[in-house]
Amino acid sequence: MYYSEFEKWDLSVNVKMDKKPSHLVLKLEIFGKVNVMCDRCLDYFDMALKYSGTLYVKFSNISNAVEENDELVIIPENEYEVDITHYVYESICLSLPVQRIHPVNKKGVSSCNKKMILKLKEFEVKKQEFDNRWEKLKEIYSN
Repeated sequence: MYYSEFEKWDLSVNVKMDKKPSHLVLKLEIFGKVNVMCDRCLDYFDMALKYSGTLYVKFSNISNAVEENDELVIIPENEYEVDITHYVYESICLSLPVQRIHPVNKKGVSSCNKKMILKLKEFEVKKQEFDNRWEKLKEIYSN
């Protein structure tokens, strides 16, 4: 079983390739929407996504060639195909914000599930009154 950041999407991926004698330059553009879970109310919603980046594919016959960074893929010189699906998936995941919350409508009201928000407020921790016993302990500690 694998874990995915999202299960539904409507995305377009455009790839432009510039072939050089020793490497390939792939310019990627990803745009569309991804169905993600709201961190506040746990309902799913479509989040707009836009990404553009560059992937370099280097040809090398060195068997222990090490990839220098995330935008570089090293393949043997006799290869004629490059699988970029994992790079595309990672680019999509990294383009998503850390906090995913329903957007607000034109009136400035959140479109989160109202029942869940009421339930959260019901269990919200109330501020506790200041306990002055801690002040006495601080006085002992400072002396």
